Amino acid sequence: MIEFSYTARDDDGYLKKGTIVARDKIEAQELLSDKGLIPIALKSSKRFSLAELFQKSVPAKTVIMFTRQFAIMFESGVPVLSIISTLIRQAQHRILRVALVQVKEDLQHGKSLSDSFAKHPQVFNKVYINMIKIGEASGSLTQVLRELARLLERNDRVKKQIKSATIYPKIVLGTTVLVFISMMLFVMPVFQKFYSSRDIELPIPTQIMIGISHMMTTYWPIFLLLMIGSIFSVLSFKKSEAGEVFFDWLAYRTPVIGNLYLLSVNSRFGHMVGAMYSSGVPLTRALGLVSNAVGSCLFTRDIDVAREMLEDGVSLSETMAGSKYFLPLMAEVAHVGERTGAIDTLLKTTASFLDEEIEEHLTQLQSLIEPLLLFFVFAIIGFFAMAIFLPIWNLSTVAL
Repeated sequence: MIEFSYTARDDDGYLKKGTIVARDKIEAQELLSDKGLIPIALKSSKRFSLAELFQKSVPAKTVIMFTRQFAIMFESGVPVLSIISTLIRQAQHRILRVALVQVKEDLQHGKSLSDSFAKHPQVFNKVYINMIKIGEASGSLTQVLRELARLLERNDRVKKQIKSATIYPKIVLGTTVLVFISMMLFVMPVFQKFYSSRDIELPIPTQIMIGISHMMTTYWPIFLLLMIGSIFSVLSFKKSEAGEVFFDWLAYRTPVIGNLYLLSVNSRFGHMVGAMYSSGVPLTRALGLVSNAVGSCLFTRDIDVAREMLEDGVSLSETMAGSKYFLPLMAEVAHVGERTGAIDTLLKTTASFLDEEIEEHLTQLQSLIEPLLLFFVFAIIGFFAMAIFLPIWNLSTVAL
């Protein structure tokens, strides 16, 4: 799809300017004609930002805003085609704008909203599409859209909290690595020449630093290849099924972070299943849809087992109680929900409680990480100082 900037006149002869997305120039002219516009000038406009060119999906905030606007207009009685047309004009994100143009075309050809959305997984995930499908079938699309917006907002909020908690350690560790490499490549070689011209015995820290510096400066192409190869190998392994399982297993067993990860996937599960079940999605189907959306392959396995056992007549709470990754609290809530018939409400309430727990754990994690990072940085600085200044101290002592 290409974005075109156009200049056209309407039926009254007034000049109109704007942009339109189409597969080619001919289709762009047809789309303008459908709008009652006579094209005067039509040029391809490729003024996309680098961020958009490399993005493969639409940010959650954009999808949330789209969903809320859709719900408000639909509740006000605006026809779906008019809503999509309005949102196309308002869309700032290129991928969303292109997707909505295609959605509008599909709707004009008689396809349902859910089927039209299903063609664009980079914008609308499986959970989103299936909830829209249920909303269409049950006549409760407004409620479903509101529930979807709340669900997306909660997931986005938790992701941002986790990102915010980890950005400081990433910056500190990244800076430390860069300083270490700079020291090894540019600083230590100078001190090595200085010390080699004097007959003194170097302390162990200095010998270690000079040895590392010598290897890095002499064999830097090998080090560079090893570093690139290691990064590529780790990323490739992480994308494989075995790698996904390993890193997932590692996340659960990492101190402090493991508990946070467990709370996060259980919260996501509660919000998603609760939202879909309250929108009319059968429980077994909701479990099938959620299994690939929780973001944990090990937790996905437990959900799949729960769905299979539920189909065999075993209650959800019994399955969850015997699971490794479902929290005992979730199993108890499911048990109460099964007896009272309010499993969706209780799951969503419990998930909201877990969100509060996650916020508390993130606060504790930040307060724990900061002193540990300071200790780590000071230890590195201290080691550098010892390696550089101990020989100078020894020289001054000999001189005296």
